[in-house]
Amino acid sequence: MSEEKKINKDNLRFQPWLKTARHPQLVEYLEGNTIFPIEVEISPSRGCNAKCPKCFYGQIEDRIGGPKFFKESRMESLAEEFAILGIKSVDWSGGGEPTLHPSFDKFAEWMNQNGIKQGLFTNALETIKYDPTLFEWIRVTKTNKDLNESSLKDLRSCKTLGICINYKGKEDDKDVKNALNIAEKLHDLGKNLNYETYVQVRPALETHGKKVNIKPPNIQHPLLQTTHYKFSDSNSDKLYKNCEGYHFIPWIWQDGEVDVCSHHRKRVEFNLGNLYAEGKQGRFKYIMENAPASVKVAKDCQVCCKVHETNSLINAMKNLKDPDFP
Repeated sequence: MSEEKKINKDNLRFQPWLKTARHPQLVEYLEGNTIFPIEVEISPSRGCNAKCPKCFYGQIEDRIGGPKFFKESRMESLAEEFAILGIKSVDWSGGGEPTLHPSFDKFAEWMNQNGIKQGLFTNALETIKYDPTLFEWIRVTKTNKDLNESSLKDLRSCKTLGICINYKGKEDDKDVKNALNIAEKLHDLGKNLNYETYVQVRPALETHGKKVNIKPPNIQHPLLQTTHYKFSDSNSDKLYKNCEGYHFIPWIWQDGEVDVCSHHRKRVEFNLGNLYAEGKQGRFKYIMENAPASVKVAKDCQVCCKVHETNSLINAMKNLKDPDFP
């Protein structure tokens, strides 16, 4: 691999607490004001074309249920609502494989037209039928199937392209090295455009709040991004008792349900509302304005979920000593 572009191992791509801290919503929230999210996670499809043994969603498949796809007409109006509320970004996730939604290309266009930045979590197993240039980043997750190198090449037009390995231990070193070999090729395809390429390694998590004690791989490579905080947090106790991170990053399911996160599907105490409800109750603004101030952390909360780092940040901010003496 050529030397003119390397990614520093201390790259700040995977520092979610710092990203939250740089937005004014954090100060507004700490001062007791109503805020609207910085980012929204959306699972537009509950179907998947892979069967990963450690997949969280596969283990709660019976609870995901409901319609297979998010309503096309509702997504168009939702993009407009996001723009009015000042939502900065959307990341398309699962639930299922988001790009299996037959209107996914339209969804990406609508968000783009409304000035919403986008990220995408995908397995990229299928032929690419959407415009990769509409996304700030695309992260391709290694599944129980081989990576589709043809699709990965088609995704190279995205300025930041990553491959993710949910790492179970040394038995996955082969997958990490193979992903790095592919990433080198993708890197060379985008080097003249100053595009970024990486391989992310994070621990494969259990469900129901079970801790895992997995050591990061002992592999050195300029394109390797080991998410060290997840390896640490996945074996540590939470330092907070209340979840508040959903005010900054809520979750939307394909049936219109808006939840605190993706890990407590069909549990009333973690549900904020439904976008398919009639009248103002179905508007995203109403749902977030009427969200509870906090919800109690459950015993089976995931050890390091999407909102965990935001919760940790909020807890630290609220308990700072002498905050006026930086």
